[in-house]
Amino acid sequence: MFMMDSLKGFMRQCLPPAALDAMHYLRQPLDTGFWGNYASYEAAQSASAGYDSELILDKAVKATLQVAKGEAVAERDTVIFDRPLYVYPLFAHLLRLYHILQRPVRVADFGGALGSTYFQFKSFVGDVAPVAQWRVIEQPHFVRMGEQLFKNESLQFVNALEDIEAPDMILLSSVLQYLPDPYGALERFLSYRPLTIVLDRTPYWGHQGDRITVQKVPKHIYEASYPCWLLDEAKIQKIFKDKYDCIYDAIGLEGEVVTRSNKCCFKDKIYWQPNLK
Repeated sequence: MFMMDSLKGFMRQCLPPAALDAMHYLRQPLDTGFWGNYASYEAAQSASAGYDSELILDKAVKATLQVAKGEAVAERDTVIFDRPLYVYPLFAHLLRLYHILQRPVRVADFGGALGSTYFQFKSFVGDVAPVAQWRVIEQPHFVRMGEQLFKNESLQFVNALEDIEAPDMILLSSVLQYLPDPYGALERFLSYRPLTIVLDRTPYWGHQGDRITVQKVPKHIYEASYPCWLLDEAKIQKIFKDKYDCIYDAIGLEGEVVTRSNKCCFKDKIYWQPNLK
């Protein structure tokens, strides 16, 4: 392992960026990743195969039940894992906010499926109730199933952000890029004046500006393709300017992704109001 890591480091230092991109592309299956450059979200949607929402919900329910029952350690995007998927910067930030507020943090987990991040945080801290009141905002069929199977003292499922009383934290984990108007949506999230906003697992276009693509999901997860933005990092920063400070900015779990026509870098960012100490 050490030799392999050393070799990778040597290659990163010695090979030109174009060669590294080519190597990334050669490892990228032709039926996955980000493809195309579309003039609008609607055009990308027309070029997408779509997805089976009931199949995805069924896979999510089965995977989340395994985690809730202790039969699996973690779940993400309907895939189960035998190891924790702790998001340490997010969890540390949440605990810090709890220490500041001296009460449970009201978390609005937008697009949080059936509570994937909640269950990982529960595994990390044990008892969530004293630390956070977790509200997952999802599509109606996810909300119905979540309320039926996973609702508890600290976890609930709602249809809209308006259903949550004054959220302290808005969590956007691998979700902003799938919205028809991500920049407008982010402006609306800021209008709620949460104490902090977390952008987790978000892809940024590797060049100036942004790009609208079609993302193809690996078939071992489920067969689907849908529109996906590779966002303009400078534009995101401008939206937050003078309103929130970026206190964490790092390359995310997925790192760099390269396909034939697109290159992006996933990043994790945490913003909070500058008056917080």
